[in-house]
Amino acid sequence: MEEEALLQTDDQRYERTGSRKASRNGYKPRTLLTKYGELELSKPQFREFPFETQVFEKYSRIEKAILSAIAESYLQGVSTRRMKKVMTALGVGGISASSVFQDYKRTG
Repeated sequence: MEEEALLQTDDQRYERTGSRKASRNGYKPRTLLTKYGELELSKPQFREFPFETQVFEKYSRIEKAILSAIAESYLQGVSTRRMKKVMTALGVGGISASSVFQDYKRTG
């Protein structure tokens, strides 16, 4: 994400040039649940416009592979009651199956 931030500002950190598009404004802590576990990320922030990354979807907290597995189980007819067991096996706790499926439909 640090490289993406450099590309979006067109300058190195602390470098002052006339072509600079944005000023850095610290980091925002983010967590992302992956098939390898939960990752703690530091997402860069700008003053002038929001930082956009290719690492994860906007507003997403769960890796797309996990969303796909849960949605596929749901589409294969696994009941919502059993979905809780599937989600626990995938390491996704505290999230309802229907909300994950809605998130999957939204992101595609």
